[in-house]
Amino acid sequence: MNTSEIFDKSCMPNILSQAKTLSKKECLAIFNYMEKRKPVNILEFGTQYGCSTRAFLEIANWIGYKINLHSWDISDQVRCVNKKDFKLHIGDLTGREETILKHAPNLVFLDAHPYALTKNIMKICLRDKIDFMCHDVSMDIYERAKQRSSDFTNKSPQTKAEWELYILQELISKDILAKDFFENDILTVNCVRDRFGLAIIEHKK
Repeated sequence: MNTSEIFDKSCMPNILSQAKTLSKKECLAIFNYMEKRKPVNILEFGTQYGCSTRAFLEIANWIGYKINLHSWDISDQVRCVNKKDFKLHIGDLTGREETILKHAPNLVFLDAHPYALTKNIMKICLRDKIDFMCHDVSMDIYERAKQRSSDFTNKSPQTKAEWELYILQELISKDILAKDFFENDILTVNCVRDRFGLAIIEHKK
């Protein structure tokens, strides 16, 4: 079976229909990355219902290896995954982002949105050459974030804007706004441009 057939025969179509926080195309991109890199220690920021949490666990199982998954959110709304299968942390890490390094992350998944938290974690990943993924990077969501943040000027934690794409172009290159693929001497950025959008930032070894 190919990857698409594995996905279709799994629990994920039903999970995604309920949670509506990931797409099939995004899940297949995550599968391709995990099959190639096999990250063991995965940190997730913005758990909500646990849809992406479940996706990481299911994909690791399809590939045939075990992961250590830690997820952070400010409240517990998890319903798509068994809490025994991962470690859920409740609380705001803003200002304490360096503490994530004690988990020795191989991959970080960003879907929490607040500007300061998201930017600080991205800066750590870029500094320490940790691969990371950013959800909600479609141009539609970028334009919505632009409106909600008063043209990206209101960066307070209360601003309900998805900052991931804005910060990517701020820290790496403005070319990421227009290109699905970006590369420099240090890393590559692959953008899956669908309903939500997923950017995969992979450091060159």
